[in-house]
Amino acid sequence: MKVHLFLVALLLSTTTCKQVKDKPTSFGEKLLQQGKYREAIKELKFAMLNDSVEHNLPFLLGEAYLQEENYDSALVFFQKSKELGRNDAELFYKLGVTKYELDKLDCSDFLVALSLDDQRQEIWYYSGLCLMEVANFKKAFEFFSRSISLDMAHHQSYQQRSLSSYAVSNYSLALDDINKAISLNDSLDYFYQKASILNRMEAFEEVLLACDKALEIDASNIRTLRLKAQTMINMGMRERGCALIKKIMSIDPGQDLSSYSEICL
Repeated sequence: MKVHLFLVALLLSTTTCKQVKDKPTSFGEKLLQQGKYREAIKELKFAMLNDSVEHNLPFLLGEAYLQEENYDSALVFFQKSKELGRNDAELFYKLGVTKYELDKLDCSDFLVALSLDDQRQEIWYYSGLCLMEVANFKKAFEFFSRSISLDMAHHQSYQQRSLSSYAVSNYSLALDDINKAISLNDSLDYFYQKASILNRMEAFEEVLLACDKALEIDASNIRTLRLKAQTMINMGMRERGCALIKKIMSIDPGQDLSSYSEICL
């Protein structure tokens, strides 16, 4: 009877101890899910004091640091998770994202992630971004295409695929994709990108239209004003182009406009 009671007491003691040890981890994970990243880091680091750390705990810490944009710390904990045996697509994807943000241009983690799970749009997209950074534009085009096939409404993939086409001077494809991106999200950056593509195609009237769309969003956008001014000058509309150059000077006197000194200043 005493032995039985002792075993029951030992079991309850072990269970209670485990609950106390697990509480900071689960609470930290809950804070992470709530977007309370600094609080999550505090709780998860406390849980790391437990000697029996498994791979999920440093992974959660890595995720919290990644969300806080503390990429150096995120990398440390993602690598620790890998050392402890985690080897799923999510880990390699997050390793790839962290290295990308640190300008460590190694796309291998993304490729490992895709070998483990090739149905996640965001992995194809980030893989494409990494390939763009290492100037593998044709391969990047393929990866953005796969990203689009998994999410036809992902305007960023169209925009980046447009850039990959632009980089290899395929302006027609670049224009098609940026138009698709604009149909999904009519941002200033996308209109400026469209204007830049049209400028390469020497479709100057359409450049002005695209610039005007961008300037409807931000009338003081310097790079758009410069492109519009240069286009006008190229088209023989010197006075109107120079008026925009003077507007740029009034917005930002520090702009280097020396190339226009003979024409306008």
